[in-house]
Amino acid sequence: MTQAIELKEKRAYCTFLVFLSSLLFMSLVVPEANAYSNSVTDDWPMFHHDPMHTGYSTSNSPGTNKTLWTYKTNSAIGSPAIVDGRVYVGSNNGNIYCLNAFDGTFLWNYQTGGEVEGCPAVVKNRVYIGSEDQNIYCLEAYTGAKMWNFTTGGAIRSSPTVSEGRVFVGSYDGNVYAFNASNGSLIWKYQSGGAVHSSPAVSGNNLYVGSNDRNFYCLNISDGTAIWRFNIGNWVGSSPAFAEGRVYFGTDGSYMYALNASNGEVSWQYATTYGVSSSPAVAQGRVYVGSRDLNIHCLNATNGAQLWKFKTTAWITCSPAVANGKVYAGEGMHVHAFTSDFFCLDASSGSAIWKFTANYTGIWTSSSPAVAYGNVYLGTDDGYIYAFGSPQPVPPEVVVVSPVNQTYNISSVSLVFTVNEPVAWMGYALDDAEMVTITGNITLTNLPNGLHGVTVFANDTFGSIGTSETISFSIDVPETFPHLIVVVASIAIALTAGLILYSKKRRH
Repeated sequence: MTQAIELKEKRAYCTFLVFLSSLLFMSLVVPEANAYSNSVTDDWPMFHHDPMHTGYSTSNSPGTNKTLWTYKTNSAIGSPAIVDGRVYVGSNNGNIYCLNAFDGTFLWNYQTGGEVEGCPAVVKNRVYIGSEDQNIYCLEAYTGAKMWNFTTGGAIRSSPTVSEGRVFVGSYDGNVYAFNASNGSLIWKYQSGGAVHSSPAVSGNNLYVGSNDRNFYCLNISDGTAIWRFNIGNWVGSSPAFAEGRVYFGTDGSYMYALNASNGEVSWQYATTYGVSSSPAVAQGRVYVGSRDLNIHCLNATNGAQLWKFKTTAWITCSPAVANGKVYAGEGMHVHAFTSDFFCLDASSGSAIWKFTANYTGIWTSSSPAVAYGNVYLGTDDGYIYAFGSPQPVPPEVVVVSPVNQTYNISSVSLVFTVNEPVAWMGYALDDAEMVTITGNITLTNLPNGLHGVTVFANDTFGSIGTSETISFSIDVPETFPHLIVVVASIAIALTAGLILYSKKRRH
């Protein structure tokens, strides 16, 4: 089982290498495809994009509110993560869903024992997510199979952060946990004085997180010891963002804070009229954050000066996403709001570029948007996940015909596959070896005994990567012949020795 897991992790890493290589290839030989290639350079693998929770993507992003696809569940949807052409998202019905990012096709789901409010983290072919059933789960990204789980002492509404082979998450039992990402073993936990709804941000060897005990903490990621603590006097449900030596977060006390990340001293604070549960995005020297004062605020990241604010009709409790000079954020709950809008704003001026109005009796959740592949993804309280953008070229379909999932008694196996369209490049990855470029079917030779995994990739002229399933197979070449030689040789030596002794005795 461990070998199979390692093989699939290596497959995911190799897929990423092929992805980057294909973009470079396309920039050299297919100039007209560059605009599309640039739009697919950035996944959104965890809450607010990265371990520092910047909320910033280098992906292109849609300039219109055209709906690419929707997918309906029967309960409110959380914040999505997007990796390897797949959308991973939790729901209040206890499920984690995996969908095709380009057309919304259902791929798999996994049922937990409670509501799933947080955003999954997807790293190295593993999906990490918490549930109100008090568990943190690790699932296989391509199948949804459970790899491990760990039971804490409270509901998990915090979104896990993955960095340096570790999973960090808060729990309503008041602890911040650090787990081994591979096997789920507990590395350390730190006890705060209140529920931890905030999602940890990680930069270097430091972890930053808020607690409902009215404190904001900086912990050492190696052992969980406190480096510093800042008492705020109000709950901290907002998840922090780290950038340029500062850590940014909001509080229920109607303030946005920027602290010196090294020592916790206040760099600046910004007052809003009502509480800030939105998590700030930080990009290009600016901080973007929503508030329950019915505004989206843009602040100078260095001194906290207001650059602009955009008036809404409902609370902004989601965490804005920033990409391609645009800010995306949706409205949440307000007693006087009968419809809810999702906005795309100009990041420089705050002017509206487009909006999408949800036509149902209800509200948007605090689901935070994610940007990837030139599209924007978000969930809503009516059970829909939306994708805004333009249709993407369909990647090539790659099917491996040989080998198959069986044991071979020979050390050479044919690699035979089909691709459903002309492509610019093909390659394969075998176990932990580097990517190999090929032009067609080949023979895999000198395979040692044991478990193997092979994946075939194809890149079309639009830069779309087609990936086959990883085929697991075993080699078990019988070793009876070498053993026979040893046995025969041993017998021969014994007979020769016996004849020599017999001959000597005859002489005497």
